[in-house]
Amino acid sequence: METSSNKPGAYHDATYSSEKLRLEKLLSAYPHCIVDIGQAAKREVTPAFNSKEPLNIMIGLEEPGDLPRVCEILQKDGFVRVKDHEKVFPDQRYFVRLKPRQAYTELEPGQPLPSPERIKQTHHMHVVPLGCRFWQHHIGLHKNVRRSTSGSSS
Repeated sequence: METSSNKPGAYHDATYSSEKLRLEKLLSAYPHCIVDIGQAAKREVTPAFNSKEPLNIMIGLEEPGDLPRVCEILQKDGFVRVKDHEKVFPDQRYFVRLKPRQAYTELEPGQPLPSPERIKQTHHMHVVPLGCRFWQHHIGLHKNVRRSTSGSSS
């Protein structure tokens, strides 16, 4: 018998839901949209998927000018900004959350992420302008995954 605690993805769904609520409060002064771009899509392809891999979250900001302040808030909250990512995606900010938490809030260009054998990454977070190409690609990808797994052709 499948209960809510052992159904596929239950751990991820509960973790994502609580983190989304926490982020909503943290960023309440800045119009935004938060979506899960990670495990939910994998679970749609592989229904038995029940991973404790990092949360993969995308935050779309209605006002691109809010990006610097939102970055400060996330860093104060313990997220580590990975600046190398900005070389490839200049309009996007990429963060990780590490466990145990580290003393730094930014990884300078060229500075590697800590070894996964020593440090676990619990979150991957992309902060982008709402509606940008990256946003559209990921939202479209999830719609296509849902469409293909439901057997719909439209």
